[in-house]
Amino acid sequence: MFGCTSLEPDVFENLIRTIEQGRISPVVARTFDLVEIHDAQKDGLLDRYAMKTARVGGLTKARKIRDFCVELGVPIHFQCTWGAELSMAGMLHLSQSTPEHCRTEFWPLAHSSTPIATADGSAKPVDGLIEATHEPGLGVRPRLEILGSPVAIYQ
Repeated sequence: MFGCTSLEPDVFENLIRTIEQGRISPVVARTFDLVEIHDAQKDGLLDRYAMKTARVGGLTKARKIRDFCVELGVPIHFQCTWGAELSMAGMLHLSQSTPEHCRTEFWPLAHSSTPIATADGSAKPVDGLIEATHEPGLGVRPRLEILGSPVAIYQ
């Protein structure tokens, strides 16, 4: 899968050369473990890591991967889960606590994918920029009337 769908025929006829020339960058749609990330970076195959909280197993695992990428000097592209202000808030805080040299961008998808808000007080993009709120915790207030009762409570 590539970042666009309209490419000249020679791109596909000479795919490896096209990638080596930097004309296109392949996008891989699977999650890699830390050993694979390290090996890809060591072999010069990794120029950035795209991270979705839900795809890597939650915020704690995302932080471990983020810390590992920072140690390797691998820039990270952060994405939140579609339609979830709570997920977006966590990923936004993780993104903004990442050193600038290891941050490429943050895609806040919560406000563009669903008309129903699951939390109040979430950050919103302004002129292409977004900043985490300065409220305690994630800075959002869950809308329990939308989310319903908890499925489980851990104490």
